[in-house]
Amino acid sequence: MATACKRSGEPQSDDIEASRMKRAAAKHLIERYYHQLTEGCGNEACTNEFCASCPTFLRMDNNAAAIKALELYKINA
Repeated sequence: MATACKRSGEPQSDDIEASRMKRAAAKHLIERYYHQLTEGCGNEACTNEFCASCPTFLRMDNNAAAIKALELYKINA
């Protein structure tokens, strides 16, 4: 069976799949940060300054939480 040659610079299927997996992992982590910032972990004694369950946490609106989730991802990625 003959297959087409890959052109120089064309991504390999493995590269595409790896890219999809990285993107999905990044999305999942950002969603977790967002949930942490908006809902918290549920532990009333939480000491994480970026968790809504922490007694000293300063509440923020959903847009601010989305921005902070992206910032936390960038810092910790």
